[in-house]
Amino acid sequence: MKCTRICPVGIITVKSVKAGPDEDLGMLPDGNPKKMHVVQFDIDFSKCVYCGLCVDVCDTKSLHWRQPQKESTFSRNELFFDFVKIPHEERQAMIAKDDERKAAAAEARKAKAAAKKKPKPETDDDADSAVKAAGAEDIKSDTAEKAETGEAAG
Repeated sequence: MKCTRICPVGIITVKSVKAGPDEDLGMLPDGNPKKMHVVQFDIDFSKCVYCGLCVDVCDTKSLHWRQPQKESTFSRNELFFDFVKIPHEERQAMIAKDDERKAAAAEARKAKAAAKKKPKPETDDDADSAVKAAGAEDIKSDTAEKAETGEAAG
């Protein structure tokens, strides 16, 4: 999301998981259909500089600019907001389901790549190389045997 990238102090954390094809999540404020479940949307207002950049770049118009309404506090925890209303257990289930979907897709890609790979047919050049390599091994063995028996290589 653009808001997380543009924030000069990095106070916005957003994590989402892809919705299933059979899920209707409704519409975004800009009129496009929702395609993702937002499982984390946190803003730490204790570090906010109130620049408004996040609001300016928000594609979905989900962020709105208002003057700070929060009174002063001595606890930073009171300035940390989690805007996701989904229960924690349900969030974890969505994340696990998304991880399984990603793993299955990765496995399918691997299988497809393996199916595309075909054994390379041996060419005459490859056969010649193999023969030369075998001959070089024979020469090395002969030289080693002569060296062990004390015969001069020549």
